[in-house]
Amino acid sequence: MKTRHGDGLDLRKAIETDWQGQLRVQNTLPKKPTRVMSNGVGLANILAKYQMVKQPTPTIQETDG
Repeated sequence: MKTRHGDGLDLRKAIETDWQGQLRVQNTLPKKPTRVMSNGVGLANILAKYQMVKQPTPTIQETDG
């Protein structure tokens, strides 16, 4: 896939529910060649929206593999 970050990125996504009916979303996170500073506002916004509508807070994990 050609993107503004380069050619040939291996992007994969999976959306499924577990045995308890919990939604699970998985995707690859291609690392950028140079480190970019981030203040984490995007993830904080997602968590705040769930709290506003009185829903369980999502679990966000980064794993290798």
